[in-house]
Amino acid sequence: MSSEQQAELNLRREIKMNETEVHRLVNQVSLGNNAAKEVKALEALPRSVEIEAKLPTLRSKVARLAAFAEPLKETKQRLAESRKKLKLMQEAGSGRIAGLEASGQQDEQSAMVPSGVSRGELTEEQEAELAELQPEVAQRKQQNRETKAKYYRGLKAAAGRVVVLEELAG
Repeated sequence: MSSEQQAELNLRREIKMNETEVHRLVNQVSLGNNAAKEVKALEALPRSVEIEAKLPTLRSKVARLAAFAEPLKETKQRLAESRKKLKLMQEAGSGRIAGLEASGQQDEQSAMVPSGVSRGELTEEQEAELAELQPEVAQRKQQNRETKAKYYRGLKAAAGRVVVLEELAG
């Protein structure tokens, strides 16, 4: 694998990690925003023992999750920079390929793929990496599904609780 191909592969890995991190942070910020909305809704209701007991917990949750906003911004910025860098690498690679093709040093098929590997073909190293990463990706997808299901169950319970509290207040 050439140094350009290795650099592109490393950049793609970095982009993937940043995308995963952005997704994780977005979920945390969203949880914080929802908790803040719940605090606001509870504060609008007449005070009761139950509300007073729940508010400190929710406020601490909001404060804890608010800390994820800045890392999210930074990670999104790194992701944008990495994507731009990858695009420039690919454009530069396309320029080199076009130059090679014009000089007759490269056939049509390999000129179509900047990495020099035909589509559909993986090196042994890439196959091993793919086999290693597939279970991890499947596990993360399952965890994301479970996290989302738990979140929506909590949201549904909170909405039901707001209805009960509103009925008690009204």
